[in-house]
Amino acid sequence: LRECAGEKDVPARFGGDELAIIVNYSNSKLVIAMVHIIQKKIKDLSLPSHNDIYCTVSIGISCAENKESIIEWIKEADEMLYEVKRNGKNGYCMPNN
Repeated sequence: LRECAGEKDVPARFGGDELAIIVNYSNSKLVIAMVHIIQKKIKDLSLPSHNDIYCTVSIGISCAENKESIIEWIKEADEMLYEVKRNGKNGYCMPNN
């Protein structure tokens, strides 16, 4: 994640297998471009002795704008993540997407 994050972005482990990047973009196209970079880097991961094993990533996106609390912001990102998982995984979802 650090390789994909910009200078002002904050990548962090959120818990277990959940990670987060707090980004300072007002343009959703920039966020989606970052998502595609992350997806490619994850897809390109490989285990030398296990070519048949591959990684995927499901990403939930939320914007802090119009949120009353960080809890509301995180909850929306989590809802978006589970929307991706319900629809086959290995993708991303954001409000109005």
